[in-house]
Amino acid sequence: MNNSEDARNLFVEIVYKMIFESVYKDMEENLLPKGMPLRSNDPAALADWYSSLDKSSQEHIKEIVKLTIQESILGMLTHLDNRGGTVLPGKLADFAIYLQVYENIESLKNNQPEEATRINKLFSTGDSLEYSFITRLRNE
Repeated sequence: MNNSEDARNLFVEIVYKMIFESVYKDMEENLLPKGMPLRSNDPAALADWYSSLDKSSQEHIKEIVKLTIQESILGMLTHLDNRGGTVLPGKLADFAIYLQVYENIESLKNNQPEEATRINKLFSTGDSLEYSFITRLRNE
């Protein structure tokens, strides 16, 4: 995959599906009485509280959680786009994310990609991870 935009969009789609959708789905399932136990000091009390809310209040809670997840991902992507400040004080450095393609398992083990496409370009605006994720959210 030599196209940086395609590689970036693939990365954003994976972040969207694996983080945004799965965290939101887990939250929805965990807040419902039949869901998995919550990671809190008293999961039963939290599930009982949520179940006692009217449907409108439950939807508001879900929307707050959804926005929290989105903002968390956007904050992470801003740093990966190298717009979150200096990575190493006094040094020129950046976080570089590549989609690397390997010929076989041995080349993977030896970190010898046959192709590497940078996903987060330096000094980019319209083709940033953050912008790509916002675009993905608009396409829900």
